[in-house]
Amino acid sequence: MASLLVSGGRSLLRKNVLQTLARCQVAALKTGAGGDKSTTAEVVGEEKKLHLPLGETIVRRGDRPGELKDEDINWEWRGFSEDPIEDMKNHRALFFWAISVCLVLGPVYLYYMPERYMRAWVKREGKMEYARRLREGGPLIDPNVVDPAKVILPPEEEVPEPLYTL
Repeated sequence: MASLLVSGGRSLLRKNVLQTLARCQVAALKTGAGGDKSTTAEVVGEEKKLHLPLGETIVRRGDRPGELKDEDINWEWRGFSEDPIEDMKNHRALFFWAISVCLVLGPVYLYYMPERYMRAWVKREGKMEYARRLREGGPLIDPNVVDPAKVILPPEEEVPEPLYTL
C-alpha cells in the first residue's frame, strides 16, 4: 500500500514539474527569450528549481501596463460603460448592492424593525384594562365612553333622512 502511495506521489510530482516547465517556457518565449537561451527546471528532493537565462524574467501576458489581457480581448459588455474595466467595476458594484444589501440586509431590517401598527402593545393594553375592570367590579364595556355632556349634536332639522331603513 505504501509503495502505491510513493509511486503515485512521484508521478504527481513529475506531472507538476512538467506543467511548471511548460508554463515557464511559454512565459520565456513571451519575454523574447530564444535562440541559444533556454529555460530549464530541475527537482532536487521535494524542491523545484527554475533556471532562467541571465537577465530574463517571467512576464505573463497582461502584466505589462497598457497591455490587453486575454479576458479583455473578448470581454462581454454588461451595459454600464464602453471601457471594459469600468464596465466590470460597475457590474460588480451593482450586484453587490442589489444582492448583498437589498436582498439580504433588507429583509433582515424589515424583520427586526419595531412593530409598525403596535398590535402587540394594543393587545397587552386591552388585557390590562380588562383585568382592571374585573378587579373594580364595574361594567366591562362602559356605555358612556365619552361623557354625554361633552358631545355636541346638531339640531334635528339639520340631520339628513336615512337613505334606507331596515
